[in-house]
Amino acid sequence: MTLNESFPEVWNAIETKSISKSKINEYLLNVLLEIIEDIKQNKRNELDIGDIFGLAIQHAEGAKEYKLTPEVEDFFCKLGSYKDDPFNSGEYNPEDTPEKVEKEAKKLLESIKVNSN
Repeated sequence: MTLNESFPEVWNAIETKSISKSKINEYLLNVLLEIIEDIKQNKRNELDIGDIFGLAIQHAEGAKEYKLTPEVEDFFCKLGSYKDDPFNSGEYNPEDTPEKVEKEAKKLLESIKVNSN
């Protein structure tokens, strides 16, 4: 299944540029939190956390329409190798859990909200 099939609403929102440039970081972090919630409810596989890389880095930034903050971009890039063999990528700790990712995502989201006020 492709990303646009797995996440049609997110994919289309990026395609149609219906998300404001100032809200893209917040929007994509919330998408990640929704993925984690689905994992907790056994609706998605834990490896789906890595899909945020494809949605955010490859699709949103790849289209040159959106620019993520450096912190969010780095976080999503690390998540692209979520649960990969640490000897292949070395970017993301394979011992991390959805709960750890959720905590970091919420921390980034809070930071964005504080900085936008």
